[in-house]
Amino acid sequence: MPLPPEILPVTVRLTPRDRTAPEPASGTSRDTPSDESERCIYIASPVSTYQSRRYDLMSSRVAQRYPGATIMVARGMYESSHDWRKKWPEVLPRIDEFVFFAELDGTVGMGVCKELHDADMGGIPIWYLHHDGRWFEPDVLEFTITGLSPAKYAVVELAEDADARTDLSIGGA
Repeated sequence: MPLPPEILPVTVRLTPRDRTAPEPASGTSRDTPSDESERCIYIASPVSTYQSRRYDLMSSRVAQRYPGATIMVARGMYESSHDWRKKWPEVLPRIDEFVFFAELDGTVGMGVCKELHDADMGGIPIWYLHHDGRWFEPDVLEFTITGLSPAKYAVVELAEDADARTDLSIGGA
């Protein structure tokens, strides 16, 4: 359901929290695997990125950061929005870490926002992979909810103090 236009846009930040020891999601067991090969990393991004070379590049960066882990990409997992709504509740408990990236203009859709919210509420560690290859924790991000469309629901931007608080580059940019 779209937000009323009189309250848009609104900018929010996630509350900083210790994400090193995820708490169990309701009704699930969240034992953090000690073996990297048992870890499941989920990649979320706007549907409009799925068929791009950039999607392949970003997925490759995730695989480099998590060698041996199972990389679960949203591309190809869901046949439609209806299929996503049906499958997402079954996918969520399998995720050990959640990585997302935005369009080059910083936008993400309602689906990515929902997945991000659910991962955050489930205590799953979340990472933002910036288009230049830098990795950021979500508490250094600002989300401006525009509600312009389901596909461009929010804009993700680095907070002014992001670089001073986080330097998590992995490999080359």
